[in-house]
Amino acid sequence: MSSNRNKVEDKKSTEQVIFQNAPCSRGLKNWLDHSGACEKIDEMLIEGANMNQLLTSGRQPNSVRSHIQHLQSTHGLPISNVSGVYKFDFSHPTNSVKEPPIRTVPRKKQYLEPTVEDFKAAAQLLSEQTNKKEISFDVIFDYLEQDFSKKGQQLKLSWRRCLEEEINKNGSF
Repeated sequence: MSSNRNKVEDKKSTEQVIFQNAPCSRGLKNWLDHSGACEKIDEMLIEGANMNQLLTSGRQPNSVRSHIQHLQSTHGLPISNVSGVYKFDFSHPTNSVKEPPIRTVPRKKQYLEPTVEDFKAAAQLLSEQTNKKEISFDVIFDYLEQDFSKKGQQLKLSWRRCLEEEINKNGSF
């Protein structure tokens, strides 16, 4: 985790990412100098995410909560939790609208590949559901294939929606 941050600059950069579609990534790290799972959490907080969505970063619940606390204390960023949805809590600088515009700049990483953490979580879930201590690799891979297929479909629909809105707004993309 980062320390000795310029909180004013972090707030300004976060507002630019939210309201001005500034790129999330700055080389190998994001605008808050985070990478990996923390980078994924930061990006999910732009539009809001519940704990289950935040856990797809690969972090455990306590680690996710710790990262949110880090964002608040070290970076000075306001984060709301409304009905279990965590989100950067900034008012629009010009008209005090809380909802940011739909992003037209694609995010840095939208991988749809299972990680080791995904594999372990799937094995544990399937073990609990079937009351078996050992689950075959084939069963776990089948589960992950179905789960990531759903995520891929959701991502495709999101991209389609953004593209359609861009075409409706500008007549082309």
